[in-house]
Amino acid sequence: MKERDIFIGSMFGLLAALSYTIMATLVKLSPEVRIEAVVFFRNVVSMIILLPFLLKKKISLKTKRFKLHTFRAVVGMLGLYAYFYAVRNLPLVNAILLANTSPLFIPLVVLLWIKSKIPKRRMVFLGLGFLGVALILEPNLHFPLVPSIIGLSAGLFVAIAMVSVRLLSKTEKTESILFYFFIFSIIISFFPMVFTWEPFSEKMWIYILGVGVAATFFQFFITKAYTYIPATQAGCLMYMSIVFGGILGFFLFDTIPKITILLGAFLVILGGILTLLDKKGRIIPSKKS
Repeated sequence: MKERDIFIGSMFGLLAALSYTIMATLVKLSPEVRIEAVVFFRNVVSMIILLPFLLKKKISLKTKRFKLHTFRAVVGMLGLYAYFYAVRNLPLVNAILLANTSPLFIPLVVLLWIKSKIPKRRMVFLGLGFLGVALILEPNLHFPLVPSIIGLSAGLFVAIAMVSVRLLSKTEKTESILFYFFIFSIIISFFPMVFTWEPFSEKMWIYILGVGVAATFFQFFITKAYTYIPATQAGCLMYMSIVFGGILGFFLFDTIPKITILLGAFLVILGGILTLLDKKGRIIPSKKS
């Protein structure tokens, strides 16, 4: 791998992490907009931006894996609802941190779904990560435990969605996976949005459209990063979203993480990176079946 490719891929990875953080920040800055509406318009804006590129590819949308496409969209939407709820009800850095636990959940999802064993070494890495999660949750009377559990569930749903995408990628084109995801996501999120609709100001419209644009940039930048550097390295760079979240949380919302949160963040990031970089335990075979 050339140094130039590593540099370019790393820049795209950092831009993806920044876009992810900006998306969460805009969600937190628009409290008068119901989460159901945020999720729906996030999907619509992303679809509008991506549709011309998907149509230009002239891909075949025929699929024999309709159920898996649907399942992926459902868990993806659950993850998005959970993540945005956590962003609204927790300090920004806490919500981003809990959502970034997905690498810790992936081996467990694969164990239960594909029946692939987890190497002992990886169990140690997962233990480190979940010890960090326990420090972040820090259950006591003054800490919002329910939003934290919901934020943690976002990491689980993202992990399930990622495994679903990995399985879909054996037979489906990337453009096809994206197309079905956004179509199903718009349909799924439309009804909750309609039944809970409440008008909001023009300023909030700018924020909500910004959420969709930031989400689209995230998809673009992370995809570009994958073309220059391995997915494991790109995944590690996504942990920079926690740093960006801490910075934006301090300047925009006057939040300073406690020592226990910082220690928990260190353990989650350490466990997640070690899990991502562990080449010995490849848990999802790449060979088509």
